[in-house]
Amino acid sequence: MSVSALFYIIGGQYLISKLWSLVPISGTSRGPIAVKFLVLPVLIALAAGFGAEVRLFRTFFLEEMGKDYVRTAAREGPRGDGGAVSGTC
Repeated sequence: MSVSALFYIIGGQYLISKLWSLVPISGTSRGPIAVKFLVLPVLIALAAGFGAEVRLFRTFFLEEMGKDYVRTAAREGPRGDGGAVSGTC
């Protein structure tokens, strides 16, 4: 992606931790209470990776839509004899 992960990390720490005070900016702990320190990195990682995944799968989908077998199936339409293409069980 064109945006560095560091931008997401700094922006997430500023927005989620400093402005909204939802999770601590930094720190460590032991036991179950340590989960509160994992929330921010996990949220940032999900947000940073989501855009790239969407673009990748969009490219795959558009590439498949241009293939001959897809155009042929769309042109012929669903079969009326209860075949696999009609979607009836």
